[in-house]
Amino acid sequence: MSNLLVLGASADQIPTYLEARRLGCRTIGVDQRDDAPAVALADEFLPVSTREPEAVIERLGAVAVAGVVAPASDANQPALRALAEHYGTPFRPSVAALAASTDKGYFHQVVQSLGLPGYGWAQSDCPRQLLHAAERMVLPLVVKPSDSSGSKGISVVRDRQQLAGAVAAAAAASYASTVIVEEAVAGLHCSAECLVRDGRPDFVAVSERTIKLPHLVTVSHLVPARLGTATVTRLVGMIGLVCRALQIDMGPVNFDFVVGPDGEVYLVEMGARPGGNGTPQLVSEAFGANIVEASIRTALGQPFRLRPRRRRAALLYILHAERDGELAAVHGTDELASLPELVDYQLYATAGETVPEYTKAADKLGYLLFAGDTCGKVVQALSTALRALRLDVRAGGEEAAA
Repeated sequence: MSNLLVLGASADQIPTYLEARRLGCRTIGVDQRDDAPAVALADEFLPVSTREPEAVIERLGAVAVAGVVAPASDANQPALRALAEHYGTPFRPSVAALAASTDKGYFHQVVQSLGLPGYGWAQSDCPRQLLHAAERMVLPLVVKPSDSSGSKGISVVRDRQQLAGAVAAAAAASYASTVIVEEAVAGLHCSAECLVRDGRPDFVAVSERTIKLPHLVTVSHLVPARLGTATVTRLVGMIGLVCRALQIDMGPVNFDFVVGPDGEVYLVEMGARPGGNGTPQLVSEAFGANIVEASIRTALGQPFRLRPRRRRAALLYILHAERDGELAAVHGTDELASLPELVDYQLYATAGETVPEYTKAADKLGYLLFAGDTCGKVVQALSTALRALRLDVRAGGEEAAA
C-alpha cells in the first residue's frame, strides 16, 4: 500500500483523506494541531508544523513515501517541494510555480511580463515604502500579506488614514512580514479550478464568487459563472500563458480573477494546488469530475484526465458567524430536507462551542451545497435555505434565542 503524505489536516483537507482511502492509499497526516478536523481520518498522524519538512523527515525515519500533497494551502507548497525532493516522488511544483503561489508580487511580475492586463500595486517589508507608494495609487486599496492565502490579514482601505493600520495587520499575518498593496479592481469576482496536462489547461471550472467585505473572504461559489463564451475563452488562454511561463506541466492549479466593467479579465493571484472552501465538492457536483483524485494521482505519478460527465449548476455557500461568540443553537435544519437541490450540508461547529467572526477562510463553520438544472434554481434554493437555517451566535452574557 502506497504512503501518501498529506500536509495539513484542516476541514479543507478532509476530501483528500477520504479520496486517498478510496484509492487504497495509506495516509500520513501532518499538522501542528493534534485536534485538527481531519486528524482522525489519517492512518498515521505527525503533530508537527507543515512548514518544517526536516521535522517530518526525522519523524518518519525510513518510512517510504510515494507522493506528497498539500491541498488548499499555499503556505505548505515549499515544504511539499522539499519533501518531494527528499523522497524522490514523481511530482513536485516547479520553482517558478512555487514562487508565484507564495509571493503575490512575483505573480504580478509574471502577469506583467506576459503583457496581460494589470493594475497598480507595490510590495515591501518596509511600511514606510508601502505608504509612500500608496500615495500614487487610486483608492480603494486592497492590503494583504504577500505570502498568505485564505483571506488572512486582508483588508480593503477606502481612507488613506486607515492604510498604516491595514499594513501592520497584514504584516502580522505574513510569514516574512511582507505586505502587498493593490488597487482594488471593481467587477465580478471569480475563481478558476484547473487541471494542467502537458503544459496546457486540460480542465477548467470557472465559478462566480460573492465576497464579504472588508476582508474579501469568500461567502459563496456559483458554477457556471455567468460569463460570456468569449470571456471564458480569453481566460483559458491567459491561464495557459501563465502556466507555461511558470513551467507548470502537470497537476492542479487555481486562480482568482476579476472581470471588470469593461469586460477585461484581471488575474489577481494563483496557487499551484487544488482550491479550498469546498471547491472540489462544488466541481464534483457541477461536472462529475473528481479533482481530488486527479491531484492524488498526479502526486503518485499516475497520469489522469478529467472529463466532465455532466454539466449542471451548482452553488456552495459558506456557513459562518457574523461576530465572535458562542454558538448557542442551530435552528431550521429539519426544513433543509425539503429542498431537492440541497446535496450536502456540513456544520463543523457544535452548540456551546466558541466561534469566531468570519474574517478568513479558516473561520468557516461549514457549508451548504446545492445542484440543479439552472443557476436560478440553486440561487433560489439557497435563499429558501437561509430563511430556514439560523446559527444563533451570542456574545458573552447574552441569552440564547428561542
